[in-house]
Amino acid sequence: MESPSTKRWFLLVLALALGAHFLGLFGTWHYDDFHTIVQNTNLDDPRSLGGFFVDKRLCSQDPASGMYRPMLFLSFALNKHLCGREAWGFLLGNLAIHVACAGLAFALARELARRAGGDRARACLVATCVGTLYAIHPLLNEGVSYVSARSTTLATMFVLGSMLCAVRAALVEKPRWDLAAAAWLLAAAGCFTKEIAVMAPLLFASIALALASREQRRAAAVLCLGLFAAVAIFLVVRGAVGGGELPRVSTSVEATDAFRGSGRSAWVNLLTQVVVVARYLGLFFWPAGLSLDHEARVITSLGDPIFLAALALLGGLSVAALRAPRRRPLAAAGWLWFAFALAPTSSILPLNVLMNEHRLYLPAFGVFLWSSWALAPWLERAFAGARAGALAPRLALCLLVLVCAGLGARTVARKLDFHTAERQWASAVAVSPGSPIARLGLGNELALRGDLRGAAEHFEAVVAIDPRHDAGRINLAECLLRRYEEERDRVSLERGIELLDQLVEQRSDSSLIALKAARAYQLRFLATDAESDRESADGHVRAVLRRDPAHAGARDTEKRFARERAEARGTAEAR
Repeated sequence: MESPSTKRWFLLVLALALGAHFLGLFGTWHYDDFHTIVQNTNLDDPRSLGGFFVDKRLCSQDPASGMYRPMLFLSFALNKHLCGREAWGFLLGNLAIHVACAGLAFALARELARRAGGDRARACLVATCVGTLYAIHPLLNEGVSYVSARSTTLATMFVLGSMLCAVRAALVEKPRWDLAAAAWLLAAAGCFTKEIAVMAPLLFASIALALASREQRRAAAVLCLGLFAAVAIFLVVRGAVGGGELPRVSTSVEATDAFRGSGRSAWVNLLTQVVVVARYLGLFFWPAGLSLDHEARVITSLGDPIFLAALALLGGLSVAALRAPRRRPLAAAGWLWFAFALAPTSSILPLNVLMNEHRLYLPAFGVFLWSSWALAPWLERAFAGARAGALAPRLALCLLVLVCAGLGARTVARKLDFHTAERQWASAVAVSPGSPIARLGLGNELALRGDLRGAAEHFEAVVAIDPRHDAGRINLAECLLRRYEEERDRVSLERGIELLDQLVEQRSDSSLIALKAARAYQLRFLATDAESDRESADGHVRAVLRRDPAHAGARDTEKRFARERAEARGTAEAR
């Protein structure tokens, strides 16, 4: 039976989650949203609903970019059916999932605190702290404001629900197998949403090791085996339908070369992620410099001083949390939760992106749990002193309220960053000026609204950071050609041709690059009437047609070139 005060605190947590993220409903599409949702016609076809489970190509307008996450795309299809095609409807769905996660975090933290030896008051206090942090912490904003990040938040919702059912099923005097079955089903649903949910068995194991009594260990072991079975079923199904390769973090054409996943060994990635994880922890306690993309230096040596400092920090926290798991069970359970939940994206597996904020959505529960449990005795004394009329406790509680208000205000400010794509990328460049992804994104947005000079500056920055960055060079060349067409700036045309010549030499199999190079030489031919430019333009088009005689773009380019040349001859004759 829940006390009225517990219900009031629970409702407060839900209200905080709703209030802190309400402005996100006025946001827009970003990044991978376009090929997975906006342009994905499979979301409109009722026949695709079951197909998401058997054909990952339906999960993107670009079949090569599909990810096997059928529950996620079922949620997108339902969202589209209920709310239409506008971004606000999908953002409303994200907000509902976040509110549910905050509520589940409250409920799960309360169950764990009760089993860790806390009385009802302390359990409610710990649950309120965890739920409040989950509701308003700005580090979790990306998972709510970026529609495609629903993969993480929805999987987290299923995992938190699974763990709540598992705790209530196994860590009791008499096991409840109906709740155990619910835990297994929710874990499976999480796996079919995003692969991070495969850690559910280890998350429950960390809870059971810290909190299960001797009598409860058998039921906990059986439940854990059921979770492993759910994960195994997912992996078998995923492999059977051709979704067995490692997931691609981003499928954006413009961004592929900015990522560094393919060039890192597992060892180098592990060294690098030690520093990244330390930075993640820093963002939890001082959430300044939040960004859609973070600069992160690859660590290649055990002797790197930054790596050694990060390793010392993580090692010290691990010892402090795990030194006495029975005496401080929630510290141990929370730290293990954080480590296990973060392992799929921040360990030996070299994903394309080194550091992403939305990866912290599931691990955040562990951080909030052990920090709230550590803070609970101090809060109890502060509340007692404040009720007795002491000044210092009242000032301390006022400071705590100000901290929470600051976190909420920071979340609201991040919501405003997500209201337009240009503003979001501008904030990313301000935080990470050396990020090719951020520069590329802002350059694209500036080019879309016609600011070609501003766009070219950012594309030039991308090429300066990484001279072999294909997308940066392609977009820069395209921008320079557009500047020539609008301003007749021959310097821009020559620079564009120089870039495209380099790209053609390095990517001779790319029809896209070949046709852009053909366009550049055609522009120079129309300006100079040089036969060599005409031959170069036609040669690039013929190269595409040799590879694919039916290439529609090349055929259209041939016709356009012929028409432009005829118009140029007519103009010359008229003169």
